[in-house]
Amino acid sequence: MPNFNFKKEISSPVKAVFLGDFDIDSRRLAVILNSRQTKTPCGNDPWISGTAKAVRYAVDNGQTLVTSTGMNTWELICWATGYFSGDQVIVSSIKSADEIDQTIENIINDFGLKANHTGWIFYEATAKARSAKVDWPTRDKLAISLAENILPISVRSGGNLDRLIKRYSTDNKKIITDFRTQYMIKRRDMEFKPDQIKTSIPRRKWDYITHWTRTCHGRWPGESSASFYNRLLKSNDRYPNCGLATLKNIIEERTIRASANNLRHNLKGVAFSSLHPQDVLPLMRWRKRFVRWNFEPYSIAISRQAAVKAGIQPVIYGKPELYARLAESDKPYFQSEGVDGGDWREEKEWRYLGDFDLSAIRCEDIMVIVHKSYEINTFQGLTDSKILTI
Repeated sequence: MPNFNFKKEISSPVKAVFLGDFDIDSRRLAVILNSRQTKTPCGNDPWISGTAKAVRYAVDNGQTLVTSTGMNTWELICWATGYFSGDQVIVSSIKSADEIDQTIENIINDFGLKANHTGWIFYEATAKARSAKVDWPTRDKLAISLAENILPISVRSGGNLDRLIKRYSTDNKKIITDFRTQYMIKRRDMEFKPDQIKTSIPRRKWDYITHWTRTCHGRWPGESSASFYNRLLKSNDRYPNCGLATLKNIIEERTIRASANNLRHNLKGVAFSSLHPQDVLPLMRWRKRFVRWNFEPYSIAISRQAAVKAGIQPVIYGKPELYARLAESDKPYFQSEGVDGGDWREEKEWRYLGDFDLSAIRCEDIMVIVHKSYEINTFQGLTDSKILTI
C-alpha cells in the first residue's frame, strides 16, 4: 500500500477508511450529484454542461470534491476535477485491502489524475455480489454524508439521490442549486430503421468478410477514460463514440480492437461475417437489455482472399457437446448454433483472435462502408481504400 501522510477510520454511515496526503478534516468537501443518465450523452446535454460548471465553481472556491467511478455521471466529475486542477476524494468499494494498490494505480492512470491531489475512501464490497452495482447506494450515502456542500445537477424527483439529499439537508449541509437542471427521462436511440435501409451494393460481386461495428458505451477499447471524457465534454450535439465515430477510430488506428463477447475462457477476438450487406441488415436488432443495436450500418469489408491469408477463420457452429470433441486449436472458433429457438448460424460468422491489424492488408483489399453518402467526407485523407454507402 502507498505510504500516505493521513489515514482516518470512518464509521458512518458505513465503515470505511480515508487515505491521502492531505488531512480530510481540514477540507471543505463538496459533492456534485446526477441521477442515472443516458449511455450516449452529448457535450451540450444540460447535465454535462451543468456538471462541468459546478466542478469549476467548486475548484475555484477551494472545495475538495467527493467523487467516484463506475457510472458516467460520477466519472465525468472525477475526470473534470483533475482536468481543472482540483482536489478530490474518490470513494470506491474493495473486496479486500489487497486491491487498494491496484485500484489506485488503475484510476490515477485511466483518468489522468495527480496522486498528490487525490485522496481515497475505501469501503468493503458486498461479499459474493455479482455486480458492483449492489454497492452503489452505499457509495452514494458515503459521498453525501461526508460533504459539507451538496450541488444537485440533474436529479430525478423521488429517486434515491433526491431522498438522500432531503435526508442530509437537515444536517447543516448547504444545498447549492445554481447549476441544477431539469432531469430528462432517458431516450432510446432509434436512429436506424433496418427495414428502410436499402443497399445498392451488387450481390454478384460480393466476396468479402465484413466487420460490422456499433456505438460504444463509454471509452473505446484501448482508450483511456481521460481521453473519452475530454472528447465528451467537447462533443456538442453528437455522442462522441457513435457508430460512425467508432468506424473512423478504427481507420485512424488501423486496428479493429478485440472483445470478449461470446468467447470462452476470457479469450478476445474480432467478429466478421461473410454475408452480403443485403442479408446482414435483416439481422440488425435493438438490444433492449444492453440499450444498443447489435450492430449498425458501418463496417470494414476485407476481400475473402486477404482475410483468409491474414488468419480470419470461419466459426464452427454446433451443439454444446461438440465443443469437447474439438481440437484445442479449433475451440476458440466454436459457437453454439443457438438455443431456445435462436439460430446463430444465419450470421455466418468468421473470427480473428486478438486485435486485428488493418495495416497488414492492402488498401485495395479493403472497403469502408457507411450509412449515408455525406458521411464519406468523414474519411477524406484517412484511407486510400474505397468508401461506399450501404
